[in-house]
Amino acid sequence: MKPYPILFTILLVSTSCLDQIDLPVDPGFDETIIIEGKIIKSQPSRIIVTIRRLFDFAPDSRKSLFAPEILVRDEAGNSLPLQLTAAETYTAEVPANHPSFKVNYYKSYQIDAKLSDGRHFVSELEQLLPVPRISEIQAVRSQKFVPDRIQDFVLEDFVKFMITTPLHNDRLLDNIRLRWEFERTFALTDNPPPFLPAFRKTCYITEIASLFNPQSLDGSVLTTRELANYPLIEEQVNHHFAEGYVLHTYQESLTETAFQYWEEVRNSVLRTGDMFEAAPGRIHTNVVNVDRPDNSIGGFFYATEIDTIRIYVDPSFVDFPDTLCIPVLPFPPIECGNCLLAPRSTIVKPNYWPD
Repeated sequence: MKPYPILFTILLVSTSCLDQIDLPVDPGFDETIIIEGKIIKSQPSRIIVTIRRLFDFAPDSRKSLFAPEILVRDEAGNSLPLQLTAAETYTAEVPANHPSFKVNYYKSYQIDAKLSDGRHFVSELEQLLPVPRISEIQAVRSQKFVPDRIQDFVLEDFVKFMITTPLHNDRLLDNIRLRWEFERTFALTDNPPPFLPAFRKTCYITEIASLFNPQSLDGSVLTTRELANYPLIEEQVNHHFAEGYVLHTYQESLTETAFQYWEEVRNSVLRTGDMFEAAPGRIHTNVVNVDRPDNSIGGFFYATEIDTIRIYVDPSFVDFPDTLCIPVLPFPPIECGNCLLAPRSTIVKPNYWPD
């Protein structure tokens, strides 16, 4: 096994020292690459692929991975190159009138990536299935006991979001497997120092919503043709709801293999460590190293269509909870001095926000 040093400081009485420990990693596993991506049918269709290392503490982890050639290819062999648009991220847009590459239902797609270090990765073909259109999302107030800081349980308020959606459409004969991702956008009015009152403003901040994100469901095993008021996620009532809250729900169509991948990912994340829990298994992937099929690799590439729906929760619905930036806080969060410091923050009111 190949050791990598991790340094940490141990403070004993008034003397500090620097110790080194060796963290063993199985041979070759430290070179594991994660390739994740999808092709999304839309107007225009979009392709996004990320390529990164599994570990960030290996000697070469600070060296950027680069793929001088990465293609998306359809079942007929037509291909389209992807461009590096951000760190370790490759994208492309495919308009409906593209002369040589089409994104169509029931066609299959894969990626072909050649890295600068000579490694060559190809994914299996994944079919693009149409997604049913969401009928509605409803917000329902609820309460449940949650642990507090002293390991006791207290009753807290939550908002539960329920979805109603068909499991098929005119293009689908059978029920389909679905996956949901969630984001929230909330308003936040900052509270700058008294000598800067003119700079007080309201920002709209978007971030990942819910601890259990994403969610998935195998509609193919259900006899019903519609999910009615199916509970998706819960959000605890807090400052996110104080000045207005929007939940964005993104519904994806999945093949059986893509569903299996996301279920394994979710189960791995939600493991509790209970002694009766099934032993963890390796998450399957549809990406292989062409020259070394036994080489360790992770990730998945698939094709999908996404339907989006939003719901606004007015502060009155949750009895006007306190805002984050109440003036009496002795050490307010940094975004209370300037809400634009929060990631993905804007002072431009989104077009979906109510007047």
